[in-house]
Amino acid sequence: MSQAQADLLIRNVRIVHGDGRVTPRATVVVRGAAITHVEPSLQERPAAAEPSARRVIDASGKTMIPGLIDAHVHVDAWMPAVFLKHGVTTVRDLHSDASVIFPMAREDSPDRPRIITSGPLIDGRGSFWKNAVQVGTVGEARAAVRAQVDAGAKVIKVYTRLQPALVAVIAAEARARGVPVAAHLGKTTATEAGEAVPTRWVHIRDLVDGAATGLELQAALVPPGKRKR
Repeated sequence: MSQAQADLLIRNVRIVHGDGRVTPRATVVVRGAAITHVEPSLQERPAAAEPSARRVIDASGKTMIPGLIDAHVHVDAWMPAVFLKHGVTTVRDLHSDASVIFPMAREDSPDRPRIITSGPLIDGRGSFWKNAVQVGTVGEARAAVRAQVDAGAKVIKVYTRLQPALVAVIAAEARARGVPVAAHLGKTTATEAGEAVPTRWVHIRDLVDGAATGLELQAALVPPGKRKR
């Protein structure tokens, strides 16, 4: 192990690695914002030499895991500190106000998780989300995707009032820009969305509803207060 001074040394911690491996007792070396070494602790490797560190933590009896990811959130101001408290270091935001969420996503702050956002969802005319981007033509659909990506969107969210043809246009435009699509389906079935391009369905009921008849009535039958984003 390198002898250069580290910013943080964590001793005797149990490590659960991202690939499922477990190291019962390890020493973790942190320099700057990066973990540079994870090695068995000195108790298991007497010949190893620890580097000096500005701060040392004895984590005996504790477990370290990779940061958790919440893949479907709608970020509010109170949430970031709660996410970090519970080990969530990355979130995927799938509809928030553009003026709030894009600046947050661009800022790399230690006070909140990394934010991957769609910005406002893209919907058809008459969307019941006041800050949705509403489109009704092919040109509007393509322009909406371009604007979202230029603003910082790393995923495009499509919603229930979009006709299948426009979902296909949005998906194609997003694919051309290397951005995935997250679909909350309505007028478009799971089959139609899958044929447009592979999409990420954000509610499992979308797949179930896609096998049912009368899907076009869903948006009209479900009261706004009961709908999910």
